[in-house]
Amino acid sequence: MTATATSAATYHLDFDTDGFGNPLIDSTGGDPTGIGSQWQNWGLSISATNKAGSAQRPLLLFDSNPNGFTGGDADLRTGAPWGTEVQNKVLIIHEDGFLPNGSIKNSNDPDDDANGGIISFNFDNPVDISDIKLLDLDDFGRRGQYVQFAGYDIGGNQIAFSEFDEAALADSTRVKNLSSTGETGDNSLYEFALSYQKIARLDVLYPGSGAIAGLKWSDRDSQDIPEPMAAAGLLAVGALGLRLRHRRSSDALPEAASEEG
Repeated sequence: MTATATSAATYHLDFDTDGFGNPLIDSTGGDPTGIGSQWQNWGLSISATNKAGSAQRPLLLFDSNPNGFTGGDADLRTGAPWGTEVQNKVLIIHEDGFLPNGSIKNSNDPDDDANGGIISFNFDNPVDISDIKLLDLDDFGRRGQYVQFAGYDIGGNQIAFSEFDEAALADSTRVKNLSSTGETGDNSLYEFALSYQKIARLDVLYPGSGAIAGLKWSDRDSQDIPEPMAAAGLLAVGALGLRLRHRRSSDALPEAASEEG
């Protein structure tokens, strides 16, 4: 997270540390129920469902380091062999589900769900979302045609929406391929420019397997609420006008009195 005294705070979620800067060592982020509350002090919670939205799904961290990656998902590796920067921890929907006690089955062996799902980023207060990074976009077609992003306001109304099929990933005005070797499919890494404003919840629908590598947003700042500022300005002008009228009236009184005498 970065912030200055004169601007809104900017947040960069990269899944390597929690909201206090503590390293996230294991796949659950230190919580047996998985990833979700590790950034509450940033005003963020994360959850996931299946694509129908009818069942909760667990979230885990996957280590994408090429030399020490977790599980058997070689297509989630990042680094020089694929022309990308090493992303370290990335966020996945874990395919093995929950145990009856609410903990996660096989949490020590994170495995991205081949059926995809919806990952929801829930913000305590509306934010402006700039961009998001997705890893391993390769399941278009048989499991779904689109990666979708949907933004909702504080009342739950959808106010922003974008979708990308496989062909749209080549649109450099909306998507940036972060691989210097132009990797697509397995081990691909893309950055999507969203530029969504006043978002209280962001839903990311993955058609199949894959991971989220990063998310950036900023708090709403004072420039977004001009009406109170304008009202204050009108009050100030009105008060100045009253003072000027009072002064003119006071200046005229002695002259009027001398005429009467």
